Amino acid sequence: PAHDEAGQRCEVHKAGQHAAAESSADVAFVKRCPPRGAHQEGEACESTSPAERDLQGAAVIILAHDRDDNLKSALESLLLQPDAGLFQFVISLDSKEAAPKMMAAATSVSKRTGIKLQFWHATPRETDGATLNPEQLKWFGTNTAKIAHHYWFALERAFMKEGLEHAIFLEEDLAVAPDFLALFRSTAWLLQEDP
Repeated sequence: PAHDEAGQRCEVHKAGQHAAAESSADVAFVKRCPPRGAHQEGEACESTSPAERDLQGAAVIILAHDRDDNLKSALESLLLQPDAGLFQFVISLDSKEAAPKMMAAATSVSKRTGIKLQFWHATPRETDGATLNPEQLKWFGTNTAKIAHHYWFALERAFMKEGLEHAIFLEEDLAVAPDFLALFRSTAWLLQEDP
């Protein structure tokens, strides 16, 4: 067994969450440490770990449209990770019609894992025929423009309105590796040291 930054006892386990999707040659290992406050007798624990300090104001933002099964898979791959408690999780939705089923799917994963989610609702972009030419109006009706607007909304909300310092943006159809959040936890300090 190893010890983490706060001197807590940690163990390394073979990651099995997504083993079925990996080839037999691919192996990932995840370091699992006890939750803050759950320490071995006689070991000292800090009230706030360096990772928690580095990730204050950090969020994972999933941009989602209408694929509830994909959203559930993406959330399961994130919320079951040992470092999930260090991040805020936000689901940014851009379809008013699909919002109820998407929120229900996300909430079911949240209840199973005990990790809270926030929901943002992107409003469609208003297009003004008086200021846009016909080619621009046509483009704003495409899926590419709708996705671009959703990213613009999420970026503005994350950094300008919410004041987040760090954010990871994903789409609803991405399942991440078992050490995805650990990578960001272990390298967050680089963002501060190398502006």
